[in-house]
Amino acid sequence: MSFSGKFELYPQKRLAGTMLYSFVLKNTSWFGSETVDCMISDEFGRQPFYFRGVKFKAGRSYRFDFDTENWTWCQHDYFAILGKNDKIVKKWQLNLKEYGPGECPDCHGTKKCKKCNGQGFIYPLGHPEQFKTCQACGGTGTCQRCEIPYRQYPSGGGPTGIGNGFK
Repeated sequence: MSFSGKFELYPQKRLAGTMLYSFVLKNTSWFGSETVDCMISDEFGRQPFYFRGVKFKAGRSYRFDFDTENWTWCQHDYFAILGKNDKIVKKWQLNLKEYGPGECPDCHGTKKCKKCNGQGFIYPLGHPEQFKTCQACGGTGTCQRCEIPYRQYPSGGGPTGIGNGFK
């Protein structure tokens, strides 16, 4: 089994360019394809999302995110390739560096995007009427380096499966 995986910020198409995390899985073998079982889960393994018998062509990359699988990645969520009896063979976990107050190298604790200064838009010099959405923050105006998404569950335990926005 020859796979490589990575998490990256990606402007989501369904959310008007909002920057969310995406997991990209690449089959690094040169020839042939591989069929595997995969899983996306939160850190506690509550309500995992399974992909059974997925065929990965050689050299191809596949993206798992809100646009493709309706999954919003949060801190400590993970993607896993499963073996027999659903044992985890390989696992990638989203572990983002958490900065203390004033430590972020981009915003220095202001929580504002450094490219648009928290506006969400870029105004070209001499043509303010031709503004465009900031590509660094996806129009949110928040610093994407220190704005870490966390999964929130209702008090008393895990997701209920009704109206909580999770799979």
